This record gives sequence, structure tokens and C-alpha cells, in this order.
Amino acid sequence: MKDSEEEFDFDRQASKIKFIGLDVDGTLTDGKVFFGAQGEALKVFNAKDGYGIRLCERAGIKVIFITGRKSSEGLLRRLEDWKLDPATRLFHSIEDKLSCASKYLAGQQSSLAEFAYMGDDTPDAELLAACGLGACPSDAHQSVLESVHFVSTFAGGDGAVREFLDAVLASKS
Repeated sequence: MKDSEEEFDFDRQASKIKFIGLDVDGTLTDGKVFFGAQGEALKVFNAKDGYGIRLCERAGIKVIFITGRKSSEGLLRRLEDWKLDPATRLFHSIEDKLSCASKYLAGQQSSLAEFAYMGDDTPDAELLAACGLGACPSDAHQSVLESVHFVSTFAGGDGAVREFLDAVLASKS
């Protein structure tokens, strides 16, 4: 976790959050990718994470997904299950996640100070350092574990996202 000379007030910062971004592989999933007979990628998502996303949406917190991978049918189906439009919520094949989030937020008349992000590896590091509230699963890369405000007690794909979303939602009550 981030070391700071000033004590970080999670609840105070989380109460300001209006948008949450999530990495996919290693955060919403365990990072493993299985390939089917036709070469399609198969991933496992946690239903608890999905319900947490729905709770955030009901509370007025918009959730977006930023991934370096090309989109997959599995992820598109999850977004449809969660009643989220992939055209406006899914950003795939993204190399510069900070730039992607900044452009999205500018279009929403918002800033990184009102944005929380959960990621697990070095492609997420720059955005995690710049956003208002950075989080990661317990099994994130060491460099990420040391640079975020919130480390879940759960591994990626195992309820880490839900734990983080619940903490953000609790700060709003």
C-alpha cells in the first residue's frame, strides 16, 4: 500500500468517487485464459463482482472497463448481463490506460480526482498512481501492491472487485 507522510482517509476520498474503472484480466478474472477448440478465449467471472457493479450503477456510480486485450464474447455477454452498453463502457486494446480514462472523464465533465481504478499489473500502474483512488486484488504484481490505496483481501476473479466496490459504496452512506 502507498506510504504517505499524510494519513490517507479512504472514506473521505471514496465519498468523492463518481466513476470506477476496472481492468479485466487479473482483476475481474483470475488472469487465466483458456482456449476452446475454435481458439476462442474462455474466462471465468465472479457473480459477486457483477452484483457489486450493479449496486454501484444503482447508486449513480458509473463503471467502465479498460483492458489491453481485444474484447471477447465472454466479456461482452457479461456487460449485457449487467445491463451496461459495451459501446460506451468497454475500452479494449488499450495500451495507455491513463490517457483512455482521462479522455473518457473529460467527455463526462469529470476528472481523475473523481475516478477510482482497480488493476493488477504494470500496465495499470500509471493510471493507478494518477486516479483519486487506486485499488488492486491481493495477488497483484508487487509494484502495484505498493502503490495503491486499497488492497483487497481477495485475489483477482475471486471477489476482489466486490470487496472494493462495497468499500466505496459504504463511504457514501
